[in-house]
Amino acid sequence: IDITTSFYNLHHVFQRELGDDMGFLAWRDAGLNPYGNSIIVNAKFLEANRPLIDRFVKVTQRAFRACVDKPEPCVQALVDANGALKFDNELQNWKLVEVLMSDKFSREVALGIHEDKRMQDDYELVRDYIGIDKPFDVKSVYTNEFLDRSIRMPK
Repeated sequence: IDITTSFYNLHHVFQRELGDDMGFLAWRDAGLNPYGNSIIVNAKFLEANRPLIDRFVKVTQRAFRACVDKPEPCVQALVDANGALKFDNELQNWKLVEVLMSDKFSREVALGIHEDKRMQDDYELVRDYIGIDKPFDVKSVYTNEFLDRSIRMPK
């Protein structure tokens, strides 16, 4: 195999199977850094349930940070809920997810932050290569207002 795309958290599987010849290039190092996982809420639900969303986002942040601080119970809960998973593999997987979760903004501003320039870059990427029928201000489709700014990735 010369090149493939995959999720970084599975890199350890490729490396195990393909050996030392397996390299890795993070898309962000090549100038492409779109967001992956995000919490998405439609505008109507958001306006009707702001306190609920506020609590949900904050507890999600705390849960992710707790799993960073002590991953074993989190990984064990995942394995317990999904019988085909193996603890050691999922722990390796989680360690790679932590790498993806950690950047300047998650360490210095808030875990889960959507950084304005990165969002604008994502918008422009979609606009330029896929197309957008009705242009819009990208800042109108996301918010960081519910994040607890005291919850950050470790430095």
